[in-house]
Amino acid sequence: MILIHLYFFYYCCTTYRNIWLINFPVMMSILIEQLINITDAIFLGHVGEIELGVSALAGIWNLTLFCTFICTDLKK
Repeated sequence: MILIHLYFFYYCCTTYRNIWLINFPVMMSILIEQLINITDAIFLGHVGEIELGVSALAGIWNLTLFCTFICTDLKK
């Protein structure tokens, strides 16, 4: 009975470790992308309001194109 519990504990820990090994770089890339967007907004805010507004519109346009073309291809 104890061997079954130890095997289950080892299997679960190994599985979670493998999930984190795959998940961690993805999480870091998303975090860094958001930090780049925040940094861009800060610098464009110093340049002017019009430039900051254009950046926001470009971000929305980029998200729309991404969701339209990339997300629809993932369903196939």
